[in-house]
Amino acid sequence: MKRVSKKLANKQTQILDSFTVEKIKDWRKTGNIFVRIQAELYASLAAQRSVVQERLLKALSSSASESLEFNNWVRIVPYEYSDMPLSVKGSILSDPGGRFNIGEIDDFRFPRFSALYVAENRKTAMAEYFGQSGAESGLEPHEFSLRDTRSISIVSVRGKLDSYLDLTSAASLKLFSLCYSAKDRRNASQGLATK
Repeated sequence: MKRVSKKLANKQTQILDSFTVEKIKDWRKTGNIFVRIQAELYASLAAQRSVVQERLLKALSSSASESLEFNNWVRIVPYEYSDMPLSVKGSILSDPGGRFNIGEIDDFRFPRFSALYVAENRKTAMAEYFGQSGAESGLEPHEFSLRDTRSISIVSVRGKLDSYLDLTSAASLKLFSLCYSAKDRRNASQGLATK
């Protein structure tokens, strides 16, 4: 007879999803449409950014905070990369990229760039890594991804950033939000740049 832990025995079975073969075919078709729309969106955004690129860079750099020292922050990597937990290679290779960087779309028009993902605490790192908080269901974030926590490595990170942009602060984003006017939108649609 198999022994079951008390924690597991007390958990209720939950159906995370159910679907048919037809549904999978529909998802494939919809996925292809989504990829096309996503490419069009990125192309449109790239055109809009090029119109005001200098202003955007100036706004973001002037809103950046001086420095940030952090200690005991958390980084999660797949177990096979345990020997290089600070590598950013995965952020470039993952498709479609990460939360703050893009993956391989069109390297000529949308060059990929790397990002090092860290979190202030383990709970946030788990939710970010697995893309779920699990709060409403009572499940842990890794349970939604059907992965065992033994397939990851969790490391403590410390360091210092020379500058950073606080995306939770409305004041940090105020200048950024003022960079793009109705005139800029008209010029972007016509392929013109304004200073």
